[in-house]
Amino acid sequence: MSKIEEEAARWFARMRGAAPDHPERGRFEAWLIASPAHAAEYNAFIDTWRDLQSGARGEELALAMRERQERQFQARRRMLAHGVAGLLLAGAGGGWYFGYRQPVWQFARETGVGETARAVLDDGSVATLNAGTRLAVVYTRATRRVELFDGEAIFDVEPGERPFVVASGSMRVTVLGTRFGVNLLSRKNRVSVERGRVLVETGPFWRRRRETLQAGQVAEVALLADGEAAPPEIVARKASDGFAFERGMIAFDDADLYEIAETLSRYSRQPVRVRPASPGAPSPRIVAGIQTTDVDDFIDLLPRFAPIVVRREAGAVWLHARGKRQ
Repeated sequence: MSKIEEEAARWFARMRGAAPDHPERGRFEAWLIASPAHAAEYNAFIDTWRDLQSGARGEELALAMRERQERQFQARRRMLAHGVAGLLLAGAGGGWYFGYRQPVWQFARETGVGETARAVLDDGSVATLNAGTRLAVVYTRATRRVELFDGEAIFDVEPGERPFVVASGSMRVTVLGTRFGVNLLSRKNRVSVERGRVLVETGPFWRRRRETLQAGQVAEVALLADGEAAPPEIVARKASDGFAFERGMIAFDDADLYEIAETLSRYSRQPVRVRPASPGAPSPRIVAGIQTTDVDDFIDLLPRFAPIVVRREAGAVWLHARGKRQ
């Protein structure tokens, strides 16, 4: 992979779906316009992602990518034969290293509003996606990696020598064999373990924070204003709530307005949004269990058992704390 390809891949991972005010937006746009080659390579990643999403072209695309990687590998071997091994890793080991890191199996999936999906991965592991979820899976000879971009998913992981890693931003969840769920929210991520153990990590490698979760434990990772993730923290929650959507249920346990709105939006005919309260005012919190098919009725009933005002306007459902609206 060339330097430009590596840079394009990093920017694609950071910026796909990023908010307009993302802290790295300026640097990304400066890199994009610095050279036509940058824009061309970045657009190539966008095209690849779209093709991966189209299930019909999945096998065709995977074959094409493997052929491209094989051509790159053969080109590196020819370069070594002509005495330019210094451009790669030292000696013949360079070809082995790149081959070891090249994808051997890839998969991507996205679910819409109210849609769930179950996918069997290449090693027999199973990913169950909640509504409004996007993920991409890449297996190499060294690792099994999932990039979770949005939403919520449950992973039933087959044991193996290669670690199984679920990554989202600066949070990573690593296992060798277990069943766990990951829920991405705008202000925090939540990891729930049904069986086995998982390692939850945040931050760059030079100041990484870690927490090991056992069966029945839940950890939350607060998302900070600068885009970084706080250290993982074990919280007193029922791990079974992290698997509720498999049963067609939503489980709220001391959920604030933002969690309520984001979760309901995965199933509502209209997006659910929050109007901010006065500075420093606490958010109403609820404890409830509802069926995913009853989301719209539940929204209408919210004001009856919580100090929450519901308004339907501008194509969305707006929630705000009663008496706290700005």
